Amino acid sequence: MNTFSTSFKEQHSYFSPWLDPLPFDWSALESTGTELHYQKHDTVFDCHEPTDHIYLVKEGRVRLYLLSDLGEEKAIAIIGKNGLLGESSVFLDHGYYANAITASPTKLIRIKADLFKNKVLENPLYSEQLFKMMSLKLRLLYRHSLDLSYSSSYYRLCQTLAQLGLTYGESEDGKKIKIQVSFTHQELANVIGTTRVTVANHIKALIEEGHIYKVRNHYVIQDLAKLTSMGP
Repeated sequence: MNTFSTSFKEQHSYFSPWLDPLPFDWSALESTGTELHYQKHDTVFDCHEPTDHIYLVKEGRVRLYLLSDLGEEKAIAIIGKNGLLGESSVFLDHGYYANAITASPTKLIRIKADLFKNKVLENPLYSEQLFKMMSLKLRLLYRHSLDLSYSSSYYRLCQTLAQLGLTYGESEDGKKIKIQVSFTHQELANVIGTTRVTVANHIKALIEEGHIYKVRNHYVIQDLAKLTSMGP
């Protein structure tokens, strides 16, 4: 079971790119859309598409990312249950701004953008939830900019592993945390803005130093508090 204190979790997951699950309720909007099912690594939309729809995440996780002119990927956020996709583009007709691909089997509700906009503007609760969703993503972009400018890749990896532990971790003894989702070195590299080889070297160092170890496809964090305190 998860044994983190509320204050510890809030402090160290404040800038986590894993927005999952989210405390939003869009149930009254679901009947206005179409339910869609995706397998892992299916494309939901890309940044060149016209903004015709927004998506509610019912189950699973979707990764938002950008591509450089050279095709290098930078992950922005992983949106989980009760999250929104494409909402920031509803008010500006210039495409989706980011690409979206599923990180797990996923169920989405696709709603026409104009219909979603009208429904949200009519409902103060939905308007507040929309502003919060957009604010969470904006806060992440600020943090990405700061970390890429001033933090080492080793520090960013430690923080990312800690955030994964806080979001998807389970503990038996109150200290060791097993991350319940699997991921590749390349996926971590895309999140922290570095190369796969750099991540592999950092992971090797963290294992040799006794901070983490691996059980089949899952990493175990020996001491979450210690990992979060690793300097930049």
